[in-house]
Amino acid sequence: EVRTIFSKHKNISIEMPNDINWLDEDAFYEKVMMFDVGVSPLLDNEINRAKSAFKLKQYLSCGVPVVGSSTGENLNVLIDGKNGFVANNADDYYIKLKYIYEMGYKKWTIMSAFALKSVEKYNIDKYCKKYIEIITKTN
Repeated sequence: EVRTIFSKHKNISIEMPNDINWLDEDAFYEKVMMFDVGVSPLLDNEINRAKSAFKLKQYLSCGVPVVGSSTGENLNVLIDGKNGFVANNADDYYIKLKYIYEMGYKKWTIMSAFALKSVEKYNIDKYCKKYIEIITKTN
């Protein structure tokens, strides 16, 4: 479906790696770091509203801007225009993906840097330090 939407635009190349081993975390992140943009669509339903934004955070932690839906936790992590863009229908995805393609390297680099920075509050180091802080206060 994505290829069909962009098929009229010969200047846009769609590459979707099918050889990602989702169980090998190192291999997964090596692939993701090569992405120009991550896509995180979720249909607005009860199951997806209860999901975390894990996929989105994986992209961002590699400095990959994301185009994603506002469903569930995505909207708590995705900052429209800063670390990616919110898109809730096919037209939104088309417009935002095209914008990223046309934004140029300098603007993309700024968005990529913000993507990396935006997940700092979710990193394991921060969680561990907070946990230690909590348990040392209660003892």
